[in-house]
Amino acid sequence: MSHTRILVEQRPQIAIITLHEPEKRNPFSPVLIDELIESLTAFASNDEIVAVIFTGSGTAFSSGADLRVIRKVTPMEDRQEYDRILAMNRLIWNYPKVTIAAVNGAALGLGANLVGWCDLAIAEERATFGYPEVKAGIPSASVVPTLLRVLGRKAANELLLTGRRITAADAWRLGFVNRVVANGESLSAALEL
Repeated sequence: MSHTRILVEQRPQIAIITLHEPEKRNPFSPVLIDELIESLTAFASNDEIVAVIFTGSGTAFSSGADLRVIRKVTPMEDRQEYDRILAMNRLIWNYPKVTIAAVNGAALGLGANLVGWCDLAIAEERATFGYPEVKAGIPSASVVPTLLRVLGRKAANELLLTGRRITAADAWRLGFVNRVVANGESLSAALEL
């Protein structure tokens, strides 16, 4: 598999998928989503893999949707993009292997969604989480069911309706992440699980 927006590393029993466009803070684009779906589909049937770890290149996990792409789409393309996001959501939420987010920095919008979809999440102290797109009038509809299950109604509403960011410590307190580790340690902590 050849990829342009993710790096894929296979170790004994573990696949590591790195969102890889660090100069743009690893945004979700149609290409990245397709590459994630393709890789996850391949690993789902690979009996040698028992867990998939997601992380980001550079100092961000993911800045969320690539708004430069979203603002240029037609209504039909928007619907296709939403369907693609839902397909990725369903794939990760129902994945037959353990999924772990190793959150190395900001996880915003779809980046925060990915963390919520994973079975486990390890966040570095510098990590922040939020849905700032609501401040630009873009709803985060694809994550509502996930956040309601993970955080409960009040905490989910606060994130989704205000666009406020929370720290790694806040995310741990709310149950959004399992553990907070020192900066630079999220991947090694995830590998130890």
